[in-house]
Amino acid sequence: MQLLAETPPRTRAGARRAAWLWRWHRRAGVIASLLLLMLAVTGLALNHSEGLRLDKRAVGWDWPYALYGTSAAGSWKGFGAGAAWVLQAGEGRLFLDTREIGRCEGPITGAMVLREMLLVACERELLLLTPAGERIDALDATAGLPVPVAGLALRGDEALLLAAGQWQRFDADAMSLAPAPDADLQPLAPATPPPELLEALGRASGWLNWERFLLDLHSGRLFGRAGVLLVDVGGVLSLLLALSGVLMWASRQRRAQKPSSR
Repeated sequence: MQLLAETPPRTRAGARRAAWLWRWHRRAGVIASLLLLMLAVTGLALNHSEGLRLDKRAVGWDWPYALYGTSAAGSWKGFGAGAAWVLQAGEGRLFLDTREIGRCEGPITGAMVLREMLLVACERELLLLTPAGERIDALDATAGLPVPVAGLALRGDEALLLAAGQWQRFDADAMSLAPAPDADLQPLAPATPPPELLEALGRASGWLNWERFLLDLHSGRLFGRAGVLLVDVGGVLSLLLALSGVLMWASRQRRAQKPSSR
């Protein structure tokens, strides 16, 4: 009676490795599939952004705006400054009426006309602008601005700001501050822009168009650091899938070429 030879240990170990590799290949594929689908769809759309006019089309749904901390209708916080309005919405972006004029560090806390210029205060930055919204100068914490800045007030022709819990006189010529212990004022309060301005801003403001939304979704930035990390994980899983697929193919080729024993 001829006894069947036992399977060599090396062959058994190879089979176990192949089974383990196949199992984790499938798991990684399931996890990565949704991420890869999202990246593929957004990548294809962005590749044809010009033809689809994604940079010209504002996002019309409400939920994407909520991810940026605002709304489509515009939870605009603004201050009247002479005949114009200075408003803020979405990641520190500043608007002079309907025109975007730049960024400001932190939520806006005040704006006023000062000697034919615009003075704009945010929690961590003070901006001096031309009437057209062009930046003249700025102060932040690195330049000696006490933070947080809670508001602005006008006393005669003198601008004061409430910074770090104390009133400070602002010198526009020297871009400097001096304590004003005698000040007993109420900061300028934000106001609601007129309906026609809100309508002009709203969904047609253009600060959130489809191109930017898809770019932030494609990169993961839409969900902050966690989103970027998730996209990175998807990239690593894709590399592992490619590597494990090649290894499994090579292993199968070796088995197919190995002569069978009788």
